[in-house]
Amino acid sequence: MTSPDITQAPTFLGMVICDNVLQDPESRKYYILGTATVTFAPSLPVRQQKLCVYAVLTDVRGKIRLRLRLVYVDPDSTEDKEVMAIGGEVESRDPLAVAELAISLHNLVFPRAGEYRFQLWNDNSLLGERRYTVSLIQPK
Repeated sequence: MTSPDITQAPTFLGMVICDNVLQDPESRKYYILGTATVTFAPSLPVRQQKLCVYAVLTDVRGKIRLRLRLVYVDPDSTEDKEVMAIGGEVESRDPLAVAELAISLHNLVFPRAGEYRFQLWNDNSLLGERRYTVSLIQPK
C-alpha cells in the first residue's frame, strides 16, 4: 500500500468576492452577502473599506500553506503587479472533505483603474483566480 502524496496541490472549486461572509454558529454554514466584481471610484487611488474573499478547496492533504494575492494586470507589461498578499494555513485529515475559507480584507487600496485579479496560491502553484475591475466614474 502506498502512502498518500501530501505534496499534491489541492483542487480549487471556486472563489467569490463579496461585501461580507457570515458563518452561522449552529449550522456552520457560510452566507455570502453582496457579491462584487467591480469598484466604481470617483477618484484614484480608491480605498475599499471592506471586501471579503470566499474560496472553496478539496483534496487538502494534511496541513498546507495558502497565499491570497491581489494583483494589478498591467496592460503595458507581461508581469502582474502585486498590490497585496496574505498567507495562512489550512489543514484537513480527509482529502474528500471540502475546505471553505472566508478572508476579510479591510482598507484595501486600488492604486489605478483597470483589471485586477484575486489569486489563491499553494506554495508556487496558482490554484485559481477571480477577476475584479476598478472603474473611474466620469463626472457628469
